[in-house]
Amino acid sequence: TAQIYLVQSHSKLTKVKIVDVLYKFDINTQEKIYNDPIKLNDIGRIAIKSAENLVFDLQQENPANSQAIVIDPRTNLTVGALMIQAID
Repeated sequence: TAQIYLVQSHSKLTKVKIVDVLYKFDINTQEKIYNDPIKLNDIGRIAIKSAENLVFDLQQENPANSQAIVIDPRTNLTVGALMIQAID
């Protein structure tokens, strides 16, 4: 089974699963790297499935409502951050 995480945006906490890692982004070359796992401090694009509806704005339109953190419920530690952008 897939690992369950929590996404927290403002005061809302929702269970999510990471469905797919689409790519990792190389900040030095500006290239998308496929089929390579995302590790500590990497930037990438993922697909998630949530237990409840999540409501966000796009980063370009309302930055304050386009971000969230990802929490590991086993340790209660922040393991990632999300930023919602339009699909390119």
